[in-house]
Amino acid sequence: MLWTVAFAVTLLSSAAPLARAEVQTYNLTVKSEIRSPDCLERRTLTVNGLFPGPTIRIRSGDTVLAHVTNGMPSECPILPGETFLYNFTVPDQVGTFWYHAHLGMERAAGAWGLFIVDPPLGQSEPFAYDQELDITLADWYHMDEIYYGYYFLAVNGANPPANSFLLNGRGQFNCTPAIERTGGYGDLDPYKACNVSSADCGPTVLKVQPNTTYRARILSGAAQSYMLFSIENHTLTIVQADGGYTEPRNVSVLEIASGQSYSVLFTTNQAPNAYYVSVRSKWETPGYCMQATGTGQCPHLTGTLLYSSSANAVAQNAPPPSSLQSQGISFGDPSVNASIAFQKNITMNKDYVTPLTWPPTRNITILTSLGADPDSHPVFALNGIEGREPVTPLLIAEYYNVSDGIDNTAHDTYRPGDETSLLVETAQGLPVYRINGNESGMSCYGTELASGAPTESCSVLIVFQNSMVTTQQSNMAINDTYLALLPVAVPHAWHLQGHDFWVVGQGRGVYDATESPKTFNLVNPIYRNTVALYPRAWAAIMFNADNPGAWFVHCHLDAHMWADSLFAAMRF
Repeated sequence: MLWTVAFAVTLLSSAAPLARAEVQTYNLTVKSEIRSPDCLERRTLTVNGLFPGPTIRIRSGDTVLAHVTNGMPSECPILPGETFLYNFTVPDQVGTFWYHAHLGMERAAGAWGLFIVDPPLGQSEPFAYDQELDITLADWYHMDEIYYGYYFLAVNGANPPANSFLLNGRGQFNCTPAIERTGGYGDLDPYKACNVSSADCGPTVLKVQPNTTYRARILSGAAQSYMLFSIENHTLTIVQADGGYTEPRNVSVLEIASGQSYSVLFTTNQAPNAYYVSVRSKWETPGYCMQATGTGQCPHLTGTLLYSSSANAVAQNAPPPSSLQSQGISFGDPSVNASIAFQKNITMNKDYVTPLTWPPTRNITILTSLGADPDSHPVFALNGIEGREPVTPLLIAEYYNVSDGIDNTAHDTYRPGDETSLLVETAQGLPVYRINGNESGMSCYGTELASGAPTESCSVLIVFQNSMVTTQQSNMAINDTYLALLPVAVPHAWHLQGHDFWVVGQGRGVYDATESPKTFNLVNPIYRNTVALYPRAWAAIMFNADNPGAWFVHCHLDAHMWADSLFAAMRF
């Protein structure tokens, strides 16, 4: 099994001495067990018998020793029964992150948990609260993750919609009557049992005290879904996004993509009662979701925020108001504009703004489009090219000058017109962008690098451009119900390993290298590690390439990463 700790920026250097740093040791065993998180029984990957796994909590400056044991009968590179030690230090980060498996679709099967980094002792945060709540969100699939991958990568395949949503690892699927499918993915991995009385499932109850301010750490571990989170009659104040402190922003609904986290404050100042906690989907149409839920709605979940002094029953008898139910949201411009406005209103706290270098010393534009290879297998192409997994690990390949499985001709932009095309070429390997290397035209520093005296870091602008395709086109055969109902320009959640980045701009339509930067926020952009890319839109990030190594840049949606939606940025 391949396990990765996916907390924001990995091992950045600290500008200040670390006070009272400690060594924190965790023993984590990953096993395959039969569980029923949404009342329907399936194979689930647990960490120390839990789903989600146990929370790892440290302080900035601590060193982590994570002993990960593979308790499954197979998998590599951690052999069955063997233990691998992850030894790393978190020098100057704070925030809500997560650890998760990074092999195939194992994360979608449950192999993940929260990773919280508190400030060093004696260091305060720019907001006050009384108590904390940890909240995890997930989409859940009745299909085993192995079949999920096979189904997606099959001829004319597509990623199936989620069957249900989970709040803190619990949900409730409509088991009565059990929904049987023919011709869909249900017959690949038949249901074993559906029991609404299972101790594994049911509505999640968040118990709170009245007249108390809570900090809710909310993380999305979704494999595919873009989610909307809200608490009935309560205002949420955003104060942190991933690891970046924000200017306080009041919202009634929190939009959150896979891999993202937010800290929000809310005060229990309502009449003592039971209030709905709502988790809904966005960017999925009811017709698409019908295949998984058997209803006219996309997956949605309601938990309960229960005041301790309330005499009401935990389970409300009345259905939640329509504003808290999933209606299915169109892929049209109004929805995109609303999401872009939501993101642009999240800015860095004025006391934590760090300056960025403009203009950048390297510009990269990445077009993400869904197409098909010559055998009609779905692929996510980057700049019109389908990547391939490297045969040799990147750093080893670099050291021994191995080129097999590595595409060193990665293009810094795409060909005009590709944003409305589904035609895909095949690369020689994984697209590799050398941020600081010796390849002609690929260097950040030009003549400075040639002189052998590179600077300490390089300012890099990456623009993620989503496909502008609005209808399925004739060059891609459509024989699958799910794919025919899903627009091609789907959302993404782009994540950069090894670095945080500034989200300097987002916009609808095609990015214009001359006009679009005029809309950038170069004053107080949010500093985080995952950015949402909306249908038929673009998102621009900047980062300082000051952490040597080979770092994956990838979409955090599992099926997209399986279908080649990733590349590597190498800095030496």
